[in-house]
Amino acid sequence: METRSRRQTRSWKQYLLWLSPAVVIVVAFIVYQQTRGPRVIGKRQPRPTFNRPQDQQAAVEPVSLKDLQGIALDDNEAELEGTWSPRQVQGAKYVGRYFQVAKSGPHLARFDVPSSVNGRFEVRMSYVAGPDRATQVTVRVCASAQGPATRTVNQRQEPAINGLFHVLGTFTFTGRTAQGKPVERIEISADGADGDVVVDAVQFVPAGDKQ
Repeated sequence: METRSRRQTRSWKQYLLWLSPAVVIVVAFIVYQQTRGPRVIGKRQPRPTFNRPQDQQAAVEPVSLKDLQGIALDDNEAELEGTWSPRQVQGAKYVGRYFQVAKSGPHLARFDVPSSVNGRFEVRMSYVAGPDRATQVTVRVCASAQGPATRTVNQRQEPAINGLFHVLGTFTFTGRTAQGKPVERIEISADGADGDVVVDAVQFVPAGDKQ
């Protein structure tokens, strides 16, 4: 009887000895899962898809070119140099479905003045104001009749005309072209800016028709 009891006791200890490592592994795995924190999965930012039906349904086009007075050019008609990023802001007021944003640096947006802009016009530019915008955006209006004129625009302030357009001044244009291309232009620069620079649209309103 004593010999059988000793054998049973020894077998039970051996069983516990065999089971202990598995228990330790399970407990360690549970502790690891509880303490390692959430997993972070990196995602690539997709390129924006232009003119999506969803944008129109979501009213991301608050102002249409056809509804503007005079002659207006949207940002997609500008020649962009440097790095510009198309943006959308739900609820903001801007022309078309996108506007362009550049950081401070050698970035330039150039609008060629259409030949139909001939005579005296008030020139306006639109932008989306914000606290991270530049306070001294350099804008050059190159009109053949009077030479280039430089303006400085504070884009942290909301545009005065309907919260959309800022007046650059009244200029006389001739509609001149060279080799079939307009020589008059509007240039918006981000060089030396103290914040983000926004380019949305430019507008030409005949001087006698200003509203």
